[in-house]
Amino acid sequence: MAIGTSLKILEKEGYIARNSEKTSQAYLKLVNSFEKTMDFVSKKAKKQIEILEKLNKRFASELEEGWELNLDETAGIIEVERESLVRTINNLKKNELAIYNPPKRGTEIKILKRVEPDELELDFKSLRQKARRAYEKLDKMEDYVYFSDCRQKYILNYFSDFEISKCGKCDNCLNKGGHIQDERGYFKKKKGEKRENGEFKVGEKKNVLNTKLTQLETLELYNKGTDLDEIAKIRVLKRETIINHICFLIEKGLIKDIDDLVSKKKQEKIKKVLKKEGNDKLKPIKEKLGDDFSYEEIKITRSFLNRKINE
Repeated sequence: MAIGTSLKILEKEGYIARNSEKTSQAYLKLVNSFEKTMDFVSKKAKKQIEILEKLNKRFASELEEGWELNLDETAGIIEVERESLVRTINNLKKNELAIYNPPKRGTEIKILKRVEPDELELDFKSLRQKARRAYEKLDKMEDYVYFSDCRQKYILNYFSDFEISKCGKCDNCLNKGGHIQDERGYFKKKKGEKRENGEFKVGEKKNVLNTKLTQLETLELYNKGTDLDEIAKIRVLKRETIINHICFLIEKGLIKDIDDLVSKKKQEKIKKVLKKEGNDKLKPIKEKLGDDFSYEEIKITRSFLNRKINE
């Protein structure tokens, strides 16, 4: 994608030209005269002889001088199958009776103007604006994934249609108030039935199709006040995986306060060391802070700090 974008920029500024065709022409030239070439062709190869005679009848001068050809068009003109034509030409090449360069897939590029890299004159302002618009669109897509209200409403709002009610059909609308039994395999809670933390009991086998992202499932339980060990137990995941979910949710701004996860006093000390040492590697941070601080506390605080920096 980066190469394609670079080529578009160079083409727009007039440094290169690109052929619109995605496959280049083949090249064919007989090494000897047609008559001498035929002397080397086996008399038993009747199909090859037929194709060569048709080629010579229609393209004699081109074969002698060298010729850029479109294999499909040429096969159509002399009324033979493309595969048979290619097979015949390849046999000529194999026996050193012809020079043949097959077509190459991809767009041909013609250089119109050669300059040193530092002499390139590009409209960087417009490129930065384009990049900014692309990032804005990407942010909108990401926001859609983590949007907790009606998805149809989100899409229509994006196109400036604000007079819209909830669709009642998207995953968010359907999941409000519990699992729903429908043709897609959801389960609806029976009247009066209680589930642990709003979910099915640990180890209970149910064929449930869940449309939520795994991090959002963790978020739902966290927002209900479920502790991290219990979340791991309910979701049948390792605690480390749940911590990674929590860090992700913090950086996305879906968990806005970490005071219940890391004390304020520890947060301040971790932040000071992170700012001084950098936050690429956790081990040096842990060594500076000592045994009173866990890797989990450092990771959570780092995620919170990263979100604040990016806001």
